[in-house]
Amino acid sequence: MVHDGPPLSIVTVGEPSISVAQFGSESAHLPFVHYLVKYPLRRAVERQGAVLAHSSAVQIAPGACCLFLGPHRAGKTTVFVEMITRGLSALGNDATLLAPAGDQVEAAAWPHVVRIDEGTVRCNRVLGALPEDWAPRNRRDGKAEVFFSRLDEVFSRPIAAPPARVAAVVDLGLDTTSTGLAVRRLTPPEKRAFIGERLIEDRLPTGWLPGWTWQPDPAPVRVVADLLIDSAPMYRVRVGVATSRWADALADWVRSLEPHGAPEPALVP
Repeated sequence: MVHDGPPLSIVTVGEPSISVAQFGSESAHLPFVHYLVKYPLRRAVERQGAVLAHSSAVQIAPGACCLFLGPHRAGKTTVFVEMITRGLSALGNDATLLAPAGDQVEAAAWPHVVRIDEGTVRCNRVLGALPEDWAPRNRRDGKAEVFFSRLDEVFSRPIAAPPARVAAVVDLGLDTTSTGLAVRRLTPPEKRAFIGERLIEDRLPTGWLPGWTWQPDPAPVRVVADLLIDSAPMYRVRVGVATSRWADALADWVRSLEPHGAPEPALVP
């Protein structure tokens, strides 16, 4: 496969090895290499009965976390940034490793490039105060691209949480007409439809890696999906982005989640 850059990259993928040759650049094209490596790793993960989910996750208590699922531009990275700004620890952004753990699902952080768009940077009280060159920018879309270790430096603390049981799942979406937060618990049929769409069908980006073929094994994904449906309450959360009010309210709501499943937190109308 050839990536037309910059920089120009020629990539050979074979199991179990991946070779990358780059031309005309002094530094590795880390985001491209990172995203490419993720594909064969997804295969290996699924062979072992786990799932690399398109999601973000934050810790709600020691050993328990809240998983955020949603389509592209649903606000997963914005929520990730705003929650760590408010003192919560994170298990993942854009990709979270989910694995069966008895009759529940355990989430673990995945070493991932965090891509943060300019709007999220500008509106965040910590990132917005940094110099413009605080992080490398993707030349194509202008997003800041950093690893967790850089965010540790920015927020002056380790932001990553250890593996934790999924105690709640959120169907996340942005509501640009609102400045607050709206929460509704999903019914059992809604849970199944939501997990089918967001976990089973939405597991990897498509269309930008020329010549790449993908033959996923759906069985492990369905096992994890069924465990989530049976073990974790699920909520539809819509956040307004005009002010930071939604992030304060969401952080308070996340902290109110009961890590053992009951009683239910107060819902926000």
